Amino acid sequence: MLDGLPEILVELEQDLLSQKAKVTGRKGLSVESVFRCMLLKQITGVSYDMLAFHSPESNSFRSFARLGRDCQPGKSALSSNIRRISPQTLKTIFERIGLSALKQGFVLWALISYEWIAAL
Repeated sequence: MLDGLPEILVELEQDLLSQKAKVTGRKGLSVESVFRCMLLKQITGVSYDMLAFHSPESNSFRSFARLGRDCQPGKSALSSNIRRISPQTLKTIFERIGLSALKQGFVLWALISYEWIAAL
């Protein structure tokens, strides 16, 4: 489903890509990987420590987060990147994901809260 919404990466780039970034050290996480790691953290309820621990060990985590074999983000890299995503950006993205899920039949109108419908 996320693959069908490439425009959300453009929204995330505005928060994650800094004009002040310098090319030093190893390659950082992609915008998509940061978002997917954030989703994993929220869905599983794990800490940044546990997310960093499971990322290199779990094939399902790595596959979902689109982390290459050589990419092993630590706790500080995960937390500093995920925390750069603004609440407004997340609201916009989740609204797009929700509408897409609704259009594709993944979510039923009966399950959507009144507050969410009123916000549309």
